Amino acid sequence: MCITPLPLMSTSPRSSNTKLRKEQEGQLNSATALGRIGEPDDIGSVIAFLVSDAASWVTGETFVIDGGQRLGDAGPFRKGVNVA
Repeated sequence: MCITPLPLMSTSPRSSNTKLRKEQEGQLNSATALGRIGEPDDIGSVIAFLVSDAASWVTGETFVIDGGQRLGDAGPFRKGVNVA
């Protein structure tokens, strides 16, 4: 299994520069289809599923947990526009 979380908000004292993160927060929010930066619980929910019996048939998968960032221009997805 592979879990690739991006972007993720952290309140850890070991996380990178808080000021820089705040400056980039708006840009990161607008880059995701869900319109927000991920929280640790967003990742924890996926991990909880993967260690549960419900995921017993899941093998060799990569879970990209990015709020839709890899979709590209997220604006149309948030507005409900058909981009196909």
